[in-house]
Amino acid sequence: SPPKEIVAAGTSVMVDFLRRLSESQVTGILDLSNLSLWSFPEEATGLKNLVEMSIADNQIVHLPASIGMLFSLSSMYADHNQLAALPPTVGELHSLQLLALDYNQL
Repeated sequence: SPPKEIVAAGTSVMVDFLRRLSESQVTGILDLSNLSLWSFPEEATGLKNLVEMSIADNQIVHLPASIGMLFSLSSMYADHNQLAALPPTVGELHSLQLLALDYNQL
């Protein structure tokens, strides 16, 4: 189910969130930017075919260890959040070539 901040934002935001997740299964690109997320959606770690992901321009404070399961990920945009640390499992993302972390608490 969508994160509580998505549910609280209303039906149109929730439908948009679910559409973005669904489209990413076909395209391999997940754009969750500008959704006012406070937490990383666990649903995203199940998308094994992701090659690009943007969680930029949210309020995300930490990434789960399960992010290391996104083995195909080559680009991750996590800039403009509230991240203070990265889980060690980010080091398991061997395909990762671009990691944008500007404007965080790192």
